[in-house]
Amino acid sequence: MIYNFFSVSTYRWDLLCRYLNHKGNDNQTVNIKKLSTTRWSSRYDVCKALYLGYNQIKNALEDIIKDQIQKQETRNEASSILNKLDSLDFAFVICLWTPILKRFNATNVTLQSTNIDLSTLTKLYESLESYIKNIRNNFDYYLLEAQKMSGKTHFKSTSSRRKKRVVFFDETLIDEVSLQGADKMKNDVFLVILDHLISDLNVRKMSYSTLNQNFGFFLNLEKEDDKTIRQCEENLIKLYPHDIEYHLVEEIIQFNGIICNFNDENKSSLLNILKSLISTQLHNTFPNIEIALRIFCTFPCSNATGERSFSVLKRVKNYLRSSLANEKLSTLSILCIENNILEEMEWESIIHNFATKKVIRKKVI
Repeated sequence: MIYNFFSVSTYRWDLLCRYLNHKGNDNQTVNIKKLSTTRWSSRYDVCKALYLGYNQIKNALEDIIKDQIQKQETRNEASSILNKLDSLDFAFVICLWTPILKRFNATNVTLQSTNIDLSTLTKLYESLESYIKNIRNNFDYYLLEAQKMSGKTHFKSTSSRRKKRVVFFDETLIDEVSLQGADKMKNDVFLVILDHLISDLNVRKMSYSTLNQNFGFFLNLEKEDDKTIRQCEENLIKLYPHDIEYHLVEEIIQFNGIICNFNDENKSSLLNILKSLISTQLHNTFPNIEIALRIFCTFPCSNATGERSFSVLKRVKNYLRSSLANEKLSTLSILCIENNILEEMEWESIIHNFATKKVIRKKVI
């Protein structure tokens, strides 16, 4: 809404840029962004721009409203946007979402790293869940920050008229609990948002926790007793009977005496254990351990539906983001990834068949 209003006119955009570039944003660059449907991090960029440039955006809107040269329709639209921005409700939501999206975006970047594994991923999900639970108990902090930001002390629901519901003949009149002001914002917005986030994080975490538990005993070989480790090994063999042989049990017993000689960094994660196993030329001695670690390290560490994390699509959507939808982006990325198959295809026959089916002029028999 804000981006569309200012970007439609060069005068409005220059006016906004003059305010945003003015000193007063703690020397941080502020650029109003358009929300991208294919780039998840744009949500944080949008909230960050609104958070840092809140007062500057309001000042730009006020100048447009006072400018008699502007059309009445433009001034009315600016007034409507300003009324929405100049409220404690809007400021509270921005103050709440900006730090949350900042942590989610930083975690998302880490999840797209080539060195990430499931054990680290599970810890990141747990840390995010703990972070959201901590925010859940700090409603007053975000309320105070929003009041300082907007200069308002009351929410719109405090002054709004209470709606009366029509009671039908077969219903009894019951006094419903009606919340207003900060209580309404806390129960209907603040807690609802955070509870949904906690629930979704837990669902995504659980999808990886089971896999992580199946392989997690590799990190606890020096701590767990032999009976527990043997039980974990047998469970892992049952899960992958065609990949891992029963000799894994004996290999783990011998490997337990070797891993104690690894330094803390080399045994901090399963990926580092695998690298150490290969660098020390021990993968031939412990082939089943190497296979198990390779299986674990090849599990994908991203299950987000809002954005794909592989590099080819990243290049595609950066260049062609404005003209392609999600389905076309996915199809084009597959063509780029499978380019070796693409080069072997007979394009002349494909183009001929396509042109034949799409031709408007038909032969009359």
